[in-house]
Amino acid sequence: MTETPEKPNGPSVKTVRRTLASGAVKDYHYERAPKEPRKTIGDLRGLFNRYCESPEFTGLAKEWQTRKLWLYRLMEEDIGWMTIADLEARTARTDFYELRDKHAHTAAPGRQDDAGARLGARLGL
Repeated sequence: MTETPEKPNGPSVKTVRRTLASGAVKDYHYERAPKEPRKTIGDLRGLFNRYCESPEFTGLAKEWQTRKLWLYRLMEEDIGWMTIADLEARTARTDFYELRDKHAHTAAPGRQDDAGARLGARLGL
């Protein structure tokens, strides 16, 4: 009587059954790589937060980080709820124009000149 090896089981083991050239059937067991949760961006707020954690942002000078962070938080207050899909709609431009006009005279930290023009340029308007 031949002993069959104990079959590993569980969600982390993948079993593949193959027929060998001799006609015998053999089971192969592989450890699955653990699945990492997918990070979804969802809205502009999530996009801004992911960018602020990225090496591209953290590699910037501290003063430039402060200015960009200020701008992103300013945008979050008014349009942070917008999803990425919402940005593709032509009606989203109205929200950007309103945001630009609302903050036209708001100066960034350390800057007292034409904040509205910079915000419009950053938004691509």
